[in-house]
Amino acid sequence: MRRFSLGLVLMAALALSAPAPALAGSTTDRFADCLVMNTTGRDRVFLMRWVVFSYATHPAVSDAITLPPEALDEADRMLADLFVDLVADRCLSEARAAMEEIGPQAFELAFEALGQIAAVETMNDRGVQERMQAFVQYLDEDRLDAAFE
Repeated sequence: MRRFSLGLVLMAALALSAPAPALAGSTTDRFADCLVMNTTGRDRVFLMRWVVFSYATHPAVSDAITLPPEALDEADRMLADLFVDLVADRCLSEARAAMEEIGPQAFELAFEALGQIAAVETMNDRGVQERMQAFVQYLDEDRLDAAFE
């Protein structure tokens, strides 16, 4: 793979886990819309799975989460297939136009938008919401009330 192409893939992969800034231009908006509209719920769940796998390798959490190397490799292969399918087939004209307008940053911005949509969909799951609110039972409400009197 040419260095330039590898850079696009890496930027897009990193963007999946980053918060999305405002998009840079109308062609980038159309590219992002195409990515969102041409992925299924299953695709977006897979994207979030890949992001979670990636986060799990951080030293701060890697001791709490063990992932078999085979699962990581399979997720990488599946993401590569999805990326190529999105860019080379499903959204080719939008990707080309955005690339011509602003360059490689178009990939980063468009995939950030897709990652944000996938994250919102994941957060809407009842189990995820319950898990994220579980800490509330341990809050020291008296201390919080006193802090804001």
